[in-house]
Amino acid sequence: MNQMKLMRPVASEEVFERLEEKFGAVIPADVKAWLLANSRGIPAEKEAVLGGKTRLVAGFLSASLRDRMNLYALTGMLPQPEDAVFVPVAGDGFGGYYGLRCGKESAPDVAYYDAEKGSFEKAAEDFGSFLAALGFEL
Repeated sequence: MNQMKLMRPVASEEVFERLEEKFGAVIPADVKAWLLANSRGIPAEKEAVLGGKTRLVAGFLSASLRDRMNLYALTGMLPQPEDAVFVPVAGDGFGGYYGLRCGKESAPDVAYYDAEKGSFEKAAEDFGSFLAALGFEL
């Protein structure tokens, strides 16, 4: 089981309320609870096989509006896929992000945004699978 180091944890439901109001991104309650509890967390084990590739997950993003680079702010800054809203939840430390790809008709999967290529690719079927690859439970 992986361990999480929390960096001055701060979190607020308001981030998720704004995501839904502005972008229509509905985050499932269990995912929301995990992100609130692990806001700004840094996993001890950072490598995971995601989307068939060994990848790095450097840390989880802030779920607080007090932090400038939070889930809501980055959703507005990053390019968006055509068919969904991409809500970044973790970074790879090199400008890439893992995020919930929230479609209107289905539960969100997890995609990786490659900043160098400017493209999205599927990383996991859902947030639980993403966490399991890192050694965490939802």
